Amino acid sequence: MDDKGYFALSRLSASGAKTLLKSPARYKWELDNPVTKKPELVFGSLFHTLTLEPDEFDARYIVAPDVDRRTKEGKDAYTRFQMNAGSREVVTVDDYDRANRMADAARQAAGSLLAGEIERMVLWTRDGVPLKAKMDVLGEHIVDLKSTSADDEDSLIRAAWTYGYHISAAAYQEAAEVVTGRKLEKHFIFVTKTEPHEVVVLKAGDEFMARGRAKWDAAIRLYAACREFDNWPGLASRIESGVLNPPRWA
Repeated sequence: MDDKGYFALSRLSASGAKTLLKSPARYKWELDNPVTKKPELVFGSLFHTLTLEPDEFDARYIVAPDVDRRTKEGKDAYTRFQMNAGSREVVTVDDYDRANRMADAARQAAGSLLAGEIERMVLWTRDGVPLKAKMDVLGEHIVDLKSTSADDEDSLIRAAWTYGYHISAAAYQEAAEVVTGRKLEKHFIFVTKTEPHEVVVLKAGDEFMARGRAKWDAAIRLYAACREFDNWPGLASRIESGVLNPPRWA
C-alpha cells in the first residue's frame, strides 16, 4: 500500500494522536479536509526516500530545472517540465543535493541500524479502536530517521519533545510488538540539515517511553469517546483553568 492509501485509512496513528490530544475538532477537520504537504514535510519525505528507498526516487519525485522563469525561454522550459512531472513531487536542485548528502551521512554513520523491513506498515485494533503505524525500519530495533535543525543537545531534546516523538515511540513499539511478539527498543537517527550533516543516534529512554505510552493511551481513549458520541470538542475544551498565566517554563 502506498502512502496515499495508508493516509486514507480511517485509523488512529501516532501523528493523528498528537493532533487529537491538542484539539479533537482540529483532528476531525484535518481528516475531512486533507491539506497539501508543508515544505518541511516534503523535504523530510525526500530525505527518507533517498536514505531508505533510493530506487523509488524517480517514481515519486522530479527535480525542477534551474531556469530563469522571468524569460520566455525559461517559462517554456518550465512548462514542458510541468507537463512531464505528472503526479510526482517537485523538488529543487538544492533540496535534492542536500537530502542526498544527508542520506549519505546517515548510511555511513548508522548503516547497521538501517537493516530491516523498510516502511513497515502495521494495522491492528486495541479495545475496539482501529490503529495504524508505519515504521521507517523494523529490524532488531525500531528505527526512526529524522532530519533536524537542532545544533546542540538541549535543542535536540526540546525538539523531540515538542514534536511528540515520545508518542510516536510508544505507538511504534506497540505496533512492533503486534508483529514480533517482543517489546523492541526504539532508536532515533537524527541528521542535521546544515553541513557537515552531523548524525546523532539516540535510544529512547525508559521515562521517555513511559510518558509516551501515557499520552498514546490517553489518545486512544479520547478517540474512542469522540467516535462513539460523534463529538469532537475544540481547543477550549483542552484548556482547564480558563485563566491566562505565564507558561511554566517562564
